[in-house]
Amino acid sequence: SRVNALQESTGQLVAFLDHDDAWLPSKLERQIRVFQDERVACSSTDAVIISTTGSLTDEIDSGKISRTYSSTRIDRKQLTRRYQVNMSTMMARRSAVFRCLPNPVPNYTIIEDFDLVFRLLKYGKLVPIHEPLTLYRLHANNFSSKTDIYLDEIRHWLEDFGSSGESSLEVDSIALNVWYSYLRTAAHRELESGSLT
Repeated sequence: SRVNALQESTGQLVAFLDHDDAWLPSKLERQIRVFQDERVACSSTDAVIISTTGSLTDEIDSGKISRTYSSTRIDRKQLTRRYQVNMSTMMARRSAVFRCLPNPVPNYTIIEDFDLVFRLLKYGKLVPIHEPLTLYRLHANNFSSKTDIYLDEIRHWLEDFGSSGESSLEVDSIALNVWYSYLRTAAHRELESGSLT
């Protein structure tokens, strides 16, 4: 659905907003400024984690902050070491998005944001904004909580990345970082289910 929406878009910049999240009023204006630098491919912001209950004002005032990257120089290795981009905080240069998307587009449902940002970093830099400009709603139905799907998609991503033709020490390091994330998530799932003690 995001790819279909991108194809219908006409602006130079695109921003993403999942249906249960929200932006603060200054989010777009604040984020657009960083794209005056032509080297910027995408940008992310901090987010306030809110629940499905309670007053929105109270949630914003007391909500936990989900931080994006603190560094202003994010490379692909750092991105795979610890992914800190919430899709609803993202803004990207439309031309860079279309340049980096493969054909056909991978059929990811959970890691599509990670895959997109990873690809974008080949065509420009990520500029993080250290302000909570997005509201991220956390509830039992968050799709990212479906670890089986996540683990399956990570396996496919690693297969695609391994056959991409890239070869360097950086590539090996990136693959190791993603495998570490995979194994950590798998172990966490097993511990929660009681399969491991």
